[in-house]
Amino acid sequence: MSYTVLARKWRPQNFEQLIGQEHVQRAIVNAIDQDRLHHAYLFTGTRGVGKTTIARIFSKCLNCQTGITSQPCGECDICQEIEQGHFVDLMEIDAASRTKVEDTREILDNVQYRPTRGRYKVYLIDEVHMLSNSSFNALLKTLEEPPPHVIFLLATTDPQKLPVTVLSRCLQFHLKRMTPESIVAHLTSILQQESINFDTASLNLLAQAADGSMRDSLSLLDQAIAFGGGQLQSSDVADMLGAVDQQFVTEYLQALCDNNTQAIFEITERMAEFAPDYQTVMADIISTLHKLAVIQLVGQQPQTTEESTEQTLQTLAQQFSPDDIQLFYQLGIHARKDLPLAPDARQGFEMALLRMLTFRPASGSVPSNSGRSLQQKSSQQKLSQQSRSGSQAKAPSSTSSHAGQQSALTEKKTANSLNDHQNDLTSDNKKPQKAQEQINPDASQQKPAQSASSKIKQIQQQVAASAQSRPVQDSETQDSQAPDSQAQHSQSKNTAVQPQKLQQVSGSQASASGFSQKNDFEENDSEKNVSEKIIDTKAVAENANTGGQESSEQEEVAPKVVVERLEQLIEADTWHDFIQQLSITGSIFQIINNSVVTQASQNQLQLNTLQSVEHFLTASAKGKIEQAMGDVLKQKVTLNIEFVETLENTPKLISEKRRVEQLKSIRGEFIDNPKVASLLQTFETDIAIENIQIH
Repeated sequence: MSYTVLARKWRPQNFEQLIGQEHVQRAIVNAIDQDRLHHAYLFTGTRGVGKTTIARIFSKCLNCQTGITSQPCGECDICQEIEQGHFVDLMEIDAASRTKVEDTREILDNVQYRPTRGRYKVYLIDEVHMLSNSSFNALLKTLEEPPPHVIFLLATTDPQKLPVTVLSRCLQFHLKRMTPESIVAHLTSILQQESINFDTASLNLLAQAADGSMRDSLSLLDQAIAFGGGQLQSSDVADMLGAVDQQFVTEYLQALCDNNTQAIFEITERMAEFAPDYQTVMADIISTLHKLAVIQLVGQQPQTTEESTEQTLQTLAQQFSPDDIQLFYQLGIHARKDLPLAPDARQGFEMALLRMLTFRPASGSVPSNSGRSLQQKSSQQKLSQQSRSGSQAKAPSSTSSHAGQQSALTEKKTANSLNDHQNDLTSDNKKPQKAQEQINPDASQQKPAQSASSKIKQIQQQVAASAQSRPVQDSETQDSQAPDSQAQHSQSKNTAVQPQKLQQVSGSQASASGFSQKNDFEENDSEKNVSEKIIDTKAVAENANTGGQESSEQEEVAPKVVVERLEQLIEADTWHDFIQQLSITGSIFQIINNSVVTQASQNQLQLNTLQSVEHFLTASAKGKIEQAMGDVLKQKVTLNIEFVETLENTPKLISEKRRVEQLKSIRGEFIDNPKVASLLQTFETDIAIENIQIH
């Protein structure tokens, strides 16, 4: 057969043609030129990176008829015979097929004889790690002290399997994997000399599929030329490799960004027509996520990015948050390991994408810092309170024909309103307590008078209105206030709803306790007992008005501040509260969260920022910060940022300090809670205080 495969035809014939192994080339060339030759060399590295090629070139340098030189002529008989593979003094031994100790002893028996034609007798043992232990033991003495005319060249892809006694007797050179850029450059040179038409995209696909092996890339190139009928096109190469169009990967990422589950199934259905390798598709998605992360943090494209996809990646990088990219990347890495375990590769691939959507944080819930989250939740609490109070104010009055039933229902709604108020106060720690819907199992059988029912309803509306806002608390308190003697009398009758207990569940303390308060209203058949409950409920409403102010102060960790002059931002607490109002998140927010204002004049701010976040600052990030500040301050702001090693009283440190103080307060209130004390006494146990956390 006259045709020679490209991997053999274009094998380097001297050190100048060697690609990607400059560190090995430099060491061997200097050793030859300075006549400092060692008797044993070990070449390690993955397949197809040049181990055998370097050994043959080294043999040429030692036996070339022009003399020992680092630049063999390549034209003499010995050089030609080495290239063709039948030089008598170069013995290439395949250790994988000759593993027995007898084979090794047969080889060593001929070591003592001088070379037939060349200066040196060269033993090239390929895949030397396949030799048995007995073979290694037989080789040790000769490998340590060979005759002066013998040189051993050992090659292996797994040096860990070699005995240390062998490693210590050799000069070891580790050959690096080929980079995609070097593979593309070499393939381009070969195709130009072969006069074959190609496009760069097809070479990129081949370089990626070669996985660091130059021989693999040349073998794939031979296959691609045959597949494409004498030319290379990216579509043909993609079909041959089973790769998918990059457009599919882009569409998947866009669907993930939009939380569009239906689009994921539609894209997979279209892609299934090409019978893709889902492992490869997932790897492409992971690789693209890495590029998006680099664009967000560095602000520029990776060097391996093609120009055709540059604009698309820029758009996606702006739509994704850094947290989402890191989450999707990690889930994709785990999905690649799980895909072989799935009953069907397509099912495993679809489940991996659905898992990304499932575990993606809800919109607006990505945590940036604790102060910002508390402020957002405080606003949501006020809206929910207004909605509940409005719906309760529009409730129709009870009719006289259903007085008995309406009385029981009204008492039940009153208890629910009180518990709803408690839930709103405790929502700062994301553990809303369950409303107590059962006041008394016998309530439906009791029929108090109609006047008592109407009074209870009035108190219900007053309790709901007191939770809306503090500016209207004084007027509501006057309407709902009862004589002190009646309130005291009611408190002595009622042991469940007390002002002390309402204070214990105010703010985030009630969430940390983890125990819901029960409404133990004692109902009797007489109207007198019902009236006592009305007075007691009014007393609770008064406590809600007075105690609500304290709980609100605890909730508003990051209140909205009004900045009239930029000089106010020099004060640490003002700067902390001010940045919570800015519409920026993620890595950009960390820049100002780790900064302090040192100077302020007119429309300029001088910031000192920690060096640990310096890599987050880009021209785009700085512009976004200035724009966000300008939107809040209603004026143009220019930032001058200087990076320092240490800072005190940054917004991040202030938030952490406030959180620690809040945790100490909650732990103290929890231990002092009468319900907790009762439980400890009942079960005769203790509480690990250090395990109480805020959620």
